[in-house]
Amino acid sequence: MFLENKNSKQQRNGWIEVICGSMFSGKTEELIRRLKRA
Repeated sequence: MFLENKNSKQQRNGWIEVICGSMFSGKTEELIRRLKRA
């Protein structure tokens, strides 16, 4: 049995970005560019 602590309101904020495109459209280069900026 799993019980959740309702009193502890821990909120996590974040987001997901999707990089999509056809083959050879620069998806990997975009990921590398974003990693270098991070």
